[in-house]
Amino acid sequence: MTTDIRTQSAEDFQLLEVVLTSNRFDGRGVSSFNITPVTTEINIYENINEFYLTGTLMFVDDNNIFSIIDFKGTERVRITFKIPDPTAPNITKNFVVNSVLKTQKTNDYVTVVLLSIVEDHGYYGELKVFSKVYDGKGENIISNIVKEQLHRDVYSPTSVTRRDNITTFKESFQSKFRYIVPYITPFQAIRNILDKISTQSGAPYYLYSSLNTDQLILADLESILIRTPLNIATPFTYSQNQSNQPDNPQNIYQIYSIGDANQEDTLLIGQMGALGAVYSYTNVSTGEIASTQYTVDDLYNTLKLQNIIAQTDDPLIDTLFTPDRAARDPATLTELTSRRFHQVSGETFPYDKSVKNWTEEANFGSYKLRMFKHSLRQLLMKNTYELLLPGIQFLTGDIRYSVGNQISIRVFENNFIKETPTREEDPKRSGNFLITSKRHIFKVNPSTHTVVVSCTRISKKV
Repeated sequence: MTTDIRTQSAEDFQLLEVVLTSNRFDGRGVSSFNITPVTTEINIYENINEFYLTGTLMFVDDNNIFSIIDFKGTERVRITFKIPDPTAPNITKNFVVNSVLKTQKTNDYVTVVLLSIVEDHGYYGELKVFSKVYDGKGENIISNIVKEQLHRDVYSPTSVTRRDNITTFKESFQSKFRYIVPYITPFQAIRNILDKISTQSGAPYYLYSSLNTDQLILADLESILIRTPLNIATPFTYSQNQSNQPDNPQNIYQIYSIGDANQEDTLLIGQMGALGAVYSYTNVSTGEIASTQYTVDDLYNTLKLQNIIAQTDDPLIDTLFTPDRAARDPATLTELTSRRFHQVSGETFPYDKSVKNWTEEANFGSYKLRMFKHSLRQLLMKNTYELLLPGIQFLTGDIRYSVGNQISIRVFENNFIKETPTREEDPKRSGNFLITSKRHIFKVNPSTHTVVVSCTRISKKV
């Protein structure tokens, strides 16, 4: 953008249109209803684990719109936003109304209507099932399913590199395989493939939707963790000197509030087998049986060896804790076997030596990567923070501010010693964090856009 962004409020946005359409409107002589003037609030949710956007739409009905439209849960909604900059792109998203959540009469002439909305390809994809055979790498199969069944494109930045020439997308480590889709939805098929593939370090893949692009984004956690946050030079900062002053030009990167959710539940992720487990498999074609012990220490050693996290990073797990208070069992937290996993596999039918079966891997090391992937997913739930941020940075069309990317945040220590000349950063709540979900809150009168960001990480600098 060429316009000086500092001349605007950090919460500024423009709601250009909210238009309702439906196939059944055609017989009425009216093809659409523009409810932009009566829309009061829109919430849109992004989540790294969801294939489509969801949201809510609230409008004030003072002209009998609710009865005229006669909502059926099949109406299409086209919403267009932008930030108030002549060079900024319009952002248009298409949804379908899937339910009327609530109606509330406020007086004899006005009703407030709250709609639940789902991104259009999400509505469609949840209703259809299909069956087809795919051979190939997991990421390619996912792209084909999205294109063929959902009629969308997948964005995976295979050619985009950082300044230090580290690619931002890794090819999956697993060899080509055959997957027979057994009359399930496209989303169920994609989720099955995501459960199979990982990078060489065991990092999982995610497919998700973003407010900033019409393409679905396919990303791997390994690339996300090594990618430099876009705002590394200007961290989002919590400071009472700036808080709740959106018109202050310096407050584009302010944190209005910070809270934690689901913090430090080591017992839960231990029960899930993320800290210590046994993994085994049986190949029904060859009769081969193999088993291996997994610990979270193996995972962190691999991440450090491959320079995904720094050698000095704190793994956020107390590896010295011995749960048995009586000390009869000296095993530490990561030495205990908290869960056992077993996989049954077999060869392709008809047999093809160049293509593995859906459940089969090229070597036993690939089976162990499934434990790494499982552990990483659980660890991402251990240290989650929720930030309330101004929305202007998240409505520019830049996918680097979508979920599935890192942001840098800064929070100061709780230190009231007046003699301290400078405030020190709180290392537990400062640093680089992965955005896992976002809630965009668009309030129309007055026009404000804030974002509730959920973010997490698996290690921290020491």
